[in-house]
Amino acid sequence: MLFKKVSEIDRDELPRENGVYLFRLNEKAALDGFENPDYFRIVYIGRAIKTKSIFGRFGSHIETSSKQTSSSGSTLRRSLGAIFKKKFSLKAYPRFDKQENIPNHIANFNFILPEDDYTKETILTNWMKENLEYFYIETKDAIELEKYLVKHLKPTLNDSIEHNPLRDKVHGKKGLRQKCKNEASNFSEMNYGFIPKN
Repeated sequence: MLFKKVSEIDRDELPRENGVYLFRLNEKAALDGFENPDYFRIVYIGRAIKTKSIFGRFGSHIETSSKQTSSSGSTLRRSLGAIFKKKFSLKAYPRFDKQENIPNHIANFNFILPEDDYTKETILTNWMKENLEYFYIETKDAIELEKYLVKHLKPTLNDSIEHNPLRDKVHGKKGLRQKCKNEASNFSEMNYGFIPKN
């Protein structure tokens, strides 16, 4: 597989097609025990299907055309943010309804408020650009290929109970992402008087 450093990818050149994509850590990057050295340092495998093409999913994870991407649309970003929460001084907030400007989702948390300038999310984006490599495969059978690759490459940030031995450290009831969800819930309750159901 010919992986390419994320910072060297021109998103406009990515296909507007369905497929599967993989993110791996470069050789020098550290990820607090989630490096996955026995499986080519693959940390995340995703699929692009229906209206979300390879082009679209790359934007959700790394950077959209506006150069601003929030973690609320990317499980990879939420997992990385949960791991680097202390290192990057990140605070988890609920996703907000853009029209009503109120919290509408806790599980899809991010690290900015609507009035913020994306500074904290940009810190995460910059880390991903410098430390992750990317590869994609165009296919109409993305769901089955994703299942196969997850089974055999055991990506450490995928929410796979069966194939990720480190799953509970990130996705479990006492995992890193749950701490972020708790923080987002507390913020919503303290500032808005309710916790969104999702």
